[in-house]
Amino acid sequence: MTEPSFNNDKFAGNVMPRIPMRRWGSIDDFGGIAVYLAGGGAAYTTGEQFIIDGGYTKF
Repeated sequence: MTEPSFNNDKFAGNVMPRIPMRRWGSIDDFGGIAVYLAGGGAAYTTGEQFIIDGGYTKF
């Protein structure tokens, strides 16, 4: 659904400089949080937002 935007040079040129990691996210970037949430370490975790955006919202 978002692939056309990623391949748009104007869009990428405007967005990429605002991503501190300087790359688009991939499916592999979500694995760590999935393991955490599925494991016992997250047993006491409630109502959190995990923003996985390479730092875009912090920049």
